[in-house]
Amino acid sequence: MAGGLMPTYVALSSPIAVREGGNFRPTYRLIAQVQRILDINQINTGTEEVVDAARESLVIGT
Repeated sequence: MAGGLMPTYVALSSPIAVREGGNFRPTYRLIAQVQRILDINQINTGTEEVVDAARESLVIGT
């Protein structure tokens, strides 16, 4: 992870924590998926929309 992306994760930590209920394993998977989306789309700054897209693309049991 590039050092410049750290502020992105700090800014997105609240939306991620709320969506995952503080559960560590899905939170880790969601952060990894956010990173993939940022890399694939060559985006430097994450948004809540990126978090939503990452969550929609993950298969998480209900």
